[in-house]
Amino acid sequence: IHSSIPALPSLIGYPMPKKQPSAAVPQDTGFELLDYEEGEDVRTLDQGRLYPAKVRRVGQDGQYFIHYQGWSKKWDRWVHCSLLLKEGPAADKMSKKLMAEEQQRQETAARLKREARADEKSSQEKKKARIDHQRDVEAPAQGTFELKLPLPFTLKKKLVEDWERITQTSPGQVVPLPRTPCVKGIIDEYLESKKERSSSQNHQRLTELFGGLRTYFDAALPITLLYRQERAQYYQYVQDHPDATMSEVYGAEHLLRLFTKLPQILGRARLASVEAAQLQTNLGEFFKYMQRQATDLFTQE
Repeated sequence: IHSSIPALPSLIGYPMPKKQPSAAVPQDTGFELLDYEEGEDVRTLDQGRLYPAKVRRVGQDGQYFIHYQGWSKKWDRWVHCSLLLKEGPAADKMSKKLMAEEQQRQETAARLKREARADEKSSQEKKKARIDHQRDVEAPAQGTFELKLPLPFTLKKKLVEDWERITQTSPGQVVPLPRTPCVKGIIDEYLESKKERSSSQNHQRLTELFGGLRTYFDAALPITLLYRQERAQYYQYVQDHPDATMSEVYGAEHLLRLFTKLPQILGRARLASVEAAQLQTNLGEFFKYMQRQATDLFTQE
């Protein structure tokens, strides 16, 4: 057995033994506490590994002065018998077990390190993807068109008057609900007025356009189309009428507010030039209709 023990453990992967104080204390290693003789070959546990050693002196209370085989005498030290094993198959088996456990710890540490690096790389890639996506969103795409919806002066004036009446008076004069005509009614009347002068195909497209406009209105109203002074009225109305559709409750005043935000909303849709131009034309005609019908569409002070 002894001939199989390398003379220089440092050359086969053994780390340098740890220098210990001369006063060795018992350790909870699970090793059997045995007696050893001077000159006996043993294995000693140090830093999770078993090192070949030789007993040089026998002390009291289970103390043994050992020399690490293949190492300088400066590493000689006193150890307690709880750190010693007799040479033999049991020591070989324990040595293999400890080396396997050490290898497992190293592999686990390496795996955790790889996973940490992978997580960091993934995080960086996600961050880069978000930045690239943001650039794609913000950068004008080839063939896209910046939507512009200039309101006629009279409609802009209605917006200002509406804002002053609600936010600059005390208490704010909110629009009574439900409004007549409501957004749905305004759109239906407009589509009816266009029916005789449009082909069935064009009228169908116009109907789909304003159907989408109603959807935008219903979704946007509670989020971005209400002034602070109007929210209590909104919450009370929704509580009293939980199934109400906002485009059947609110009217022209709030529809105008949607048009001021529509370029920003639709800008994210990256409309093609032809689509945006058609939308701009159709809404421009709708603005003229609202301008002509302003007396009937808006509340009168």
